[in-house]
Amino acid sequence: MLLLNLKDSGNPKLITFPAIKLCARWTAVTAGTSLVAALSVAYIDTLYYHGTLPSSSPAVTERAMVLTASLNVESITNALSIFLTTAGMQWDLVFTPINLFKFNSNPRNLEQFGLHPWWMHAVLNTQILYGPLALIAVFICCILGFRVPYHSVSNQAVTSEGCNRATTAISERSATVRMGLLASSICGIAALSVAPHQEPRFLLPAGLGICALAAPFLWRRQKMWWYLWLLFNIGLGSFYTLVHQAGVVRSLRDHASTPPHHHLVYYASYMPPRSFAGARGKTVYDFHKAEGLTELMDMFKPLIVQLREQATVVKEGGSSLQPVLSIALPGSVSALQVSSMLSKVHKVHLQVNQPVSSYWPHFSGEHPPQQLADLSLFIYRAQFDNNP
Repeated sequence: MLLLNLKDSGNPKLITFPAIKLCARWTAVTAGTSLVAALSVAYIDTLYYHGTLPSSSPAVTERAMVLTASLNVESITNALSIFLTTAGMQWDLVFTPINLFKFNSNPRNLEQFGLHPWWMHAVLNTQILYGPLALIAVFICCILGFRVPYHSVSNQAVTSEGCNRATTAISERSATVRMGLLASSICGIAALSVAPHQEPRFLLPAGLGICALAAPFLWRRQKMWWYLWLLFNIGLGSFYTLVHQAGVVRSLRDHASTPPHHHLVYYASYMPPRSFAGARGKTVYDFHKAEGLTELMDMFKPLIVQLREQATVVKEGGSSLQPVLSIALPGSVSALQVSSMLSKVHKVHLQVNQPVSSYWPHFSGEHPPQQLADLSLFIYRAQFDNNP
């Protein structure tokens, strides 16, 4: 549109070349500013991860300030280069986005958080996070097509050629915006699906495009869609705040008030947030990565050896504060099988018939319940044999 207007002016050469020169200048300014911002962020991240702010001489600082004061991209870049090279930095720069990609591309780093299939974001997490909005966004773009305008402009009588052109322009502009929003959401979800560890919260940046696509549809439709949206939020909000892994946080708060010689192990649950146990978080152990009872027994071995050594020291010192071990198991896990394996491998028994405490409701996605009676988290006390 700019070039067409320039040609209509009667003297296109005198205007076109300055315009191209202006665009090139702004492109250089944008690129230089982006480079300076990236290096600045990398410098700050390096200071955060590797040490304190290195000192520089007053002369170097003054020279850098003089160069920066000219507000020239080249001068600012030179000033930043001078400051970085003379500030005495003896470590490599930390580029957080690059480190983030390197960390998430290695499955070994993500095993401690859990590995998921590549399709989990698109099939499950999007529905959990956005529910009807995601379905409506796909429906608008795929079923209705990109040529349907956002607002019902065609309801008005179109009698002139100018109105026809305006209606077509609005329709095309709406289709372009809609396609851009959809592409933004799809590309973001596809990029995040590359990482083998996938959680619903990772898809929050895609919410802008999804909400913008679905908002006009909801605004112009019946109240039924509003009721559906409200029901979805109430249902999912209640489930994830009151049921999903709910017993973990409550049991950690109770563990915070136990004596220092009490130890608590979690199995078949998500990673326990130890901060809820306060100072007692050091005696909370996470065995959720164990796949099967055999691997669980291997993870128990160093802990049981440590507790037996502590018990021996305490007994020799004449103290009655023997270490106490408790195990948190969801109702979907057979406590009898865990107790049998502990007794066979480590000479440790669980008081299965007398759980210390129980928390209801509790849903564990790591070991889904088979019946309603399994919607609980039980805390069992372990008893050590005298002759291991």
